[in-house]
Amino acid sequence: MNATGPRNQELKGRISSVAVLDLRQMKSVDELCNITGISAVGVILLSDSFQGTLASIPMKSVVQS
Repeated sequence: MNATGPRNQELKGRISSVAVLDLRQMKSVDELCNITGISAVGVILLSDSFQGTLASIPMKSVVQS
């Protein structure tokens, strides 16, 4: 399951209840900052360069990031 849906869809707000949250298509910190919370996610896939920004997003029940 890919929580991002179509590649041109912009993610905003809270993301929840997905097995795999694929954020590898994020191109800038500003895009990632549009996500205000993540909950009930099994795995988050993200480029290493954005790991610090990911840490600033409130998360609950995330198994692996």
